[in-house]
Amino acid sequence: MSHFAFIGAGQMARAIIQGLLAESSFGPEAVACLSKSGNSSAQLAQETGILCAKTYEELLESATVCVLACKPQQLDELEANLPELTAGKLIVSILAGTTLKTLRSKFPQARGIVRTMPNLPIRVGAGLTPFAIDKPLSDVDTDSVKALFESSGKFFEVPEDQIDAITTISGCGPAYFYKVVAAVARAGESLGIDQALAQSLAKETFVGAARLSEAVDTPADELAEQVRSKKGVTDAALNILEANELDAIFAEAIRAAKERACVLADNTKSFN
Repeated sequence: MSHFAFIGAGQMARAIIQGLLAESSFGPEAVACLSKSGNSSAQLAQETGILCAKTYEELLESATVCVLACKPQQLDELEANLPELTAGKLIVSILAGTTLKTLRSKFPQARGIVRTMPNLPIRVGAGLTPFAIDKPLSDVDTDSVKALFESSGKFFEVPEDQIDAITTISGCGPAYFYKVVAAVARAGESLGIDQALAQSLAKETFVGAARLSEAVDTPADELAEQVRSKKGVTDAALNILEANELDAIFAEAIRAAKERACVLADNTKSFN
């Protein structure tokens, strides 16, 4: 009998399930999944030993927690009988831009709804998962949420009106840093450094910088100034970044992410 039912079997679902099985008291028999095509859920089931359901009825028959891990745009494509099948169950959503109000409209008989936005580093237990709830959770449901996310990194409750803004930082943030690492590596290659070495240097430098930032209370700007010396090598590089308004570039990118989250929310308003 499954306890957790996952609708969707992509990278986030995979990471959550792997953490759940590795660190909690739940075994593969407590988890089931179903994906749109059936291919990704079948592969995930083969790799982890969980159940690959063929229908929503099979997926949700014995589950007490339903995890929405499909794409936000697919919410209105889910079968019409889901509200009935999820009656009395806890809904946990990782759908970007999908509000508690929308989720409650879609699943009116759910006993509780949790909106979350985990980020990709949950794959290595270093994730951040903000969450918001539509009403207080029971102790049992609180334990279920902990089982899903506690092994994947840090998770914390926030007011729902902060979720979209937080998503642009922690949810999207890994992509920003990966792009920076890739750009630094390519710059190293342009100076004649071997490609593999340039990529390793860029990655390990950022890993080390992140560890130092985590270990001390010093703000990031001050850490940068500790590396910088007037008219030195780092100073020359930072002058270029500042002249090209690095802060403005990131601000524009993050605003675009926030606007997209709002669009996703608007696309699901038909349930409100």
